[in-house]
Amino acid sequence: MWRTSEPLALLEASYLTALRTGAATGLATKHLARSDAKVLGVIGTGVQSRGIISAIREVRSIEFCAEHIGSGVHVNAVGSFRPDMQELPGELFVRRPKVVVESVEAALEETGDLLIPMEQGLFSESLLYAELGDIVAGKKRAAKIGKKLRFLSRSGWLQWML
Repeated sequence: MWRTSEPLALLEASYLTALRTGAATGLATKHLARSDAKVLGVIGTGVQSRGIISAIREVRSIEFCAEHIGSGVHVNAVGSFRPDMQELPGELFVRRPKVVVESVEAALEETGDLLIPMEQGLFSESLLYAELGDIVAGKKRAAKIGKKLRFLSRSGWLQWML
């Protein structure tokens, strides 16, 4: 038996909390949610939400359909950081959304949410509205977007991290 006050371990608690919260949510969804439930709503964007979504994906098929997105809705697409990754349905581009990117160059090199629809003929570089920095600096107006679907495609561009 240990009789000192010396710590035996130091743990980063937020990771364990996210893991436990996600696991409990997945377990509850598996056993408590209606079997015909089709919509997942997540309020928040942090580590907890990622853990919850990951856990629910393990127990349910999550569909993200273009018809679920109304006019004037803003979509942040942040998970498609490789050319072969696509999270958003290509059918969104049929509606000609106003697409804003962090960097045109980076988006056209690595963002599967844009590159895959381009290969399918649903999107082209000419349909990019602006870089986010141009809107923030006032070079392009967000108000011109009006009631169209708004779409930010993040590529994890290094300039935003500096």
